[in-house]
Amino acid sequence: MRATDAALGEIKAPYIVDTHVHLWDFPDRPDIVPFRPLAVGSIEEWMEEVFPHGVSNGVTVFPSVGQGKFNITYVRDVLDRFPDTFRGVISLNFTDPSNTSEATLDEFDDIGIRSIKYKLTNQKQIDAFFNDTRADSFVAVSKFMRERRWSWTMQITSEVGEVWPEVLDTLFGTGVKIVCDHFGRPNFTRGLDDPAFKAISQYGDTGRVYVKFSAPFRIDNIRSKARDDQILEYAREYLKAFGDDNIIFGTDWPYIGEINETRPTYDELLENFYTWVPDEDSRFKIMWDNPRRLYGFGKPKRYAGD
Repeated sequence: MRATDAALGEIKAPYIVDTHVHLWDFPDRPDIVPFRPLAVGSIEEWMEEVFPHGVSNGVTVFPSVGQGKFNITYVRDVLDRFPDTFRGVISLNFTDPSNTSEATLDEFDDIGIRSIKYKLTNQKQIDAFFNDTRADSFVAVSKFMRERRWSWTMQITSEVGEVWPEVLDTLFGTGVKIVCDHFGRPNFTRGLDDPAFKAISQYGDTGRVYVKFSAPFRIDNIRSKARDDQILEYAREYLKAFGDDNIIFGTDWPYIGEINETRPTYDELLENFYTWVPDEDSRFKIMWDNPRRLYGFGKPKRYAGD
């Protein structure tokens, strides 16, 4: 039997929103997912693993492997079954008028889409991003996002991290909130001189940019004390720049780019986060209050208190 919101059991506070999960049941459907990931995870598997930790909600993010209908096919399955539990992040094809019409955007909003994502790993993707920002549809979509309180979600790998200042300046001008995935994916060997870290930190007092404390293995998948110490320093410095109001928590479950030898456990990622954020009040804000406000969650219906 496939689970639905109505079938979920009760959960008690404190709650946790995992703002970066990849939930898919379509590993062998190239029309929906045009590549074979190293790991797949069903909704039921995610719930079985995370609910014992107090996780109450998730933001399902489609991997940045393309644009168009397979994004919606995949995300819709999650949001249709769990409209209270999940919100969605998708890519958008700005060259397709059917993707950017007001009717389509209304439909996306109705099913729980709350953010549009870009992932930039090379010059071709960077050029495509800036081409999108010059399209007439970009202005209209930005206006819609601003009015509906959506956000941009940006992931830029360290190989092209120098583009962060221009990207942030462009997106900040839309008046739409911005989420920076995985600490901004800095090159940890550059420390606090990394261009991603420096660019993102400059927006700490704006109230419109969020940093996602997530997926340390995306910064470097070789575990080392040097990496862990540098990520801890990034976390502390981001907390100084942003306070605890514009930080959110995520995991990247089920860690689709990782082989078994490098794949973390949920316990390890929570332990990492508790090291980065030792204050309990700050943890609650980052794991619940901030994502609730950013993605529009209400109190979980399976809450057993009050």
